[in-house]
Amino acid sequence: MDRTLLDKCLAEVAGLLDEAKDNAAIYRLGSACATERFYLGVGEKAERLGDEQVFIA
Repeated sequence: MDRTLLDKCLAEVAGLLDEAKDNAAIYRLGSACATERFYLGVGEKAERLGDEQVFIA
């Protein structure tokens, strides 16, 4: 996924969140990008609690 499309995807997901109570973590797949993660909403600096829903697209 090129950076322009990734930025559009992140903006769309951020627009769906209630930043006061929701959070999302976006993980890129593939060896070149596997260490990139994007945290949106209240989860930006929050610990991971293990109560996630995972979607792969």
